[in-house]
Amino acid sequence: ILPIKLLDKIFFKLDEELAALGTFEKDDLAIDATEILTYSNSFKRTDSEAGIGHKSDKRHFHGYWELLTVGTRSEMIRLPPLTSPGDKHQILQMKELLSELPKHSHLKYTHVLADGIFDTQEIQQIILDDLKKLPVIKYNPKKSKIKRLKDLSNVNWRFFNPLLADIPAYHRKYNERTAAERFNGRLKDGTCVRRSNVRGLQNNHKFVYFGIITLQLITLTLQYLIKNTQKMYQLSLKNFLGGNN
Repeated sequence: ILPIKLLDKIFFKLDEELAALGTFEKDDLAIDATEILTYSNSFKRTDSEAGIGHKSDKRHFHGYWELLTVGTRSEMIRLPPLTSPGDKHQILQMKELLSELPKHSHLKYTHVLADGIFDTQEIQQIILDDLKKLPVIKYNPKKSKIKRLKDLSNVNWRFFNPLLADIPAYHRKYNERTAAERFNGRLKDGTCVRRSNVRGLQNNHKFVYFGIITLQLITLTLQYLIKNTQKMYQLSLKNFLGGNN
């Protein structure tokens, strides 16, 4: 089994190759958590390092959370997955991820998009003050009588975010977060990582990591094919036009 440091090197090399082809131009970052199911019933095969996670629709699962950082335009992951037991709160995962972002100077982005579970003052201030980026996070009316963002008082802490000067534009920008959901779908359906067949946090991290690197390789291959096809077409057109002169 490949060590994680080697997987990291492979991941960032493929990311570099994709960047050289212009894959990530005009990308922002969408952060989303997805669950990976693992063994929970068989006495001998139960994964003791996994945990019971709770989703926003009140369903629960036994397994791990994978926090993924995806380009909004490219719909391609930009950082290695962050793996945690299902019972670890996603807010703690997000804070860990945000603390890592400044270390990755290759990432060029202006906005950080995330679901309503991350709608906390602390998370938004980290993005604004520490990262010097703009948070685009869905308003979460949980435990509030005010159910719509536009009905909040302008003294609400959220209005420290300059983007909220234009709430309709804010909502349109937030819609780009679905790029992360589409990547999650391709990862689970295309590489069969929806349910894990290994046990332990590190092994599950590698299990998902292999699926992600597979998607990187597929995307890079397609990008090269498209680029080479365009070159061949341009050359053929040039030769055709030259032959008619």
